[in-house]
This record gives sequence, structure tokens and C-alpha cells, in this order.
Amino acid sequence: MPLRNSKEIAAHAGVSQATVSRVINNKPNVREETRRRVLKVIDELGYVPNAEARSLVTRRTNKIGLIVSDIVNPFYPELVESVEGLARESGYVTLLCNTQRDPSKDRIYVRFLIEQRVAGVLFTSITPRSGAPEQLMQAGIPFVFVNRYLKGLNVPSVLTDNEGGAYRMTQYLLELGHSRIAFIRGLPNTTTSQDREAGYRQSLMDHGFKVENVYLERGDYIREAAYEATSRLLQLPVPPTAIFCANDCMAFGALDAAWDAGVRVPEDLSVVGFDNIPLSSLRAISLTTMEQPMAKMARRALEILLDLIEGRALPQDGMIEVYEPELIVRRTSGPAPSSASGKGVRSQ
Repeated sequence: MPLRNSKEIAAHAGVSQATVSRVINNKPNVREETRRRVLKVIDELGYVPNAEARSLVTRRTNKIGLIVSDIVNPFYPELVESVEGLARESGYVTLLCNTQRDPSKDRIYVRFLIEQRVAGVLFTSITPRSGAPEQLMQAGIPFVFVNRYLKGLNVPSVLTDNEGGAYRMTQYLLELGHSRIAFIRGLPNTTTSQDREAGYRQSLMDHGFKVENVYLERGDYIREAAYEATSRLLQLPVPPTAIFCANDCMAFGALDAAWDAGVRVPEDLSVVGFDNIPLSSLRAISLTTMEQPMAKMARRALEILLDLIEGRALPQDGMIEVYEPELIVRRTSGPAPSSASGKGVRSQ
């Protein structure tokens, strides 16, 4: 029969109840020999801690919430794997919530996570008017943004330099001789898409080119929408010679559209993305892209969240940690076609 309480574990292991509690909750300041002895007794006697009862005392469980915007997007599995692994090592389980790119679901999932007495929440899906952060603040639950931020909200954020990365990608295409560079946006209400578009615009202007609205399209971060956007761009009287997609999934749609239109990549059209998801490196795709250090970002975001939960070294208000993306050049980008040289619109 399983033991009914930690007092019996302590008696069998020859330690205090407080030590048993620290071992069960994976706390520091326990000698390794003692930890092994307590765990051995727990294993031999079949003790199972009552997490729900413990949560009534601590007002939280060993659960954390992870809210993502689109689990179908290959960008997220690496993030989920990194968060789940570190959380498990730290004695926490992860509750995964997928909003399916619907901002209204942020509030629904946050309400669910509050009901589950989560210890903290990681957001990769957030919009300015969702109201979800305010829900967590009222509930006293700490949270951290991953690859997102909200202006005016003093919440820790871990993100890529999206604007700087887009600036460098646009500059790279300009250096290849492209002057007609289209940009396919992501979801308009996300900071990632806004910042990447800002970097694209600024790079063009700094290099003496006007931003032409005819070369701006919306792809909502999904392949199908980017396919349609690329088809429209290729039907323009003066089509672009390069298409910069705000994520890799949209770049895949752009490549498919170019293939179906009989447009050669990169001889007639360069296509580039952002993220460097695993599929981008496949030889059949070999996409030029900006790489985000997603595993590092996810790990750091969870470390900050655990610091908040455990009361360790709380970060400063509004702390933002920014990681630099890396340009990965592959075969979908190349010099502008010679016939297109000099045909971009320069600013006066």
C-alpha cells in the first residue's frame, strides 16, 4: 500500500519532512547522497505526492502554461521541445495551448490556465488588445513573452532582433543587385511581423530606394496565403526579382507559386525567409533565411519564468533580452537577372 504522507518517508529515510519536501519539489540545498536516499525510499514504498492537495496550500501547482499561435507551423516544435525538457528537469509539467492564430483564444486559454493553478505562463502568442496579460496580473501569475513583446507593458521578453534581421536580409538582396524586392507580411497585429516589415522598409530607404506598396503583400504566416500573394506579385506588369517572406512557411508557399508559374529560382526570382526552421535546410528546398536561436531563446525565457516563480533574482521591470539572428545563405537566392538591373525606383 502506498504511504499516505511525507512524514512516513522522512522516518524511513532518516531525514526531516522539510528535506523530503525539498527533494519532492526538486529544490536546491539537498546533499546528493541524501537526495538519492530519499528517492530510493519513495521508489521502494510507492509514495505518490498529492499534487492537488499541495496546490491548495501553495496556491499553485507544478504546472506551467505554454501558449503558441500555430502548432502546425514547424517553427514551434523546437520551442515546445526546449521548454518541455527544461521544465521537466526543473520539476514542472507543461500545459500546451494552441490559439490557431486566433487572438481571442488567448483569453480563453489564460482562463483555463488560471483554473489549473499554473505557476507561470510563457506566451509566444499575444496581441495588444487580447487582455490576457491583465488576466494573469490580476491572478498574480508570472509570465514571460517569447519572440513577442507589448509596448508599455513591463513584462520580461526574450526575442530575436527581428527589425535588424530583416534589415540585413534586405541589404543582402540589394547587394546581389535586386532593386525590386517584394515583402510578404505575417499577421499584421504581431510585433514580429511589424518589426520585420520595419527593417525591410528602413533598409530600402537607407540604400536610396522607395518602398513601393505594390510590392507589399500579406501572407498571415501560412503557406497557402503566401502562395496566393506570390501569384499576384508575379502577375504584376513589372514583377519583383526577389521576394522576402516574413517567415519560412510563407517562403515555401512563394517557392511553390514560382514553380507553378514557370519562374526559375534563383535565376529569375530570389526567395528568402526568416526563422531557419528544420525543413529549410533540406536539399530539395535549401532556403536562404535568417536563423533565430530558438532553443536558446526558449531556454532563457523559461529560466526567467522559473526565477519569477521561485522568487530568485527577479528581473528588472520591462527587461528585454534580444538575440541576434544569423543570415543563412542557400540556393534560393542569387544575383538579380541582368535584364532587371537598375529598374528599381530610387528615392529622390
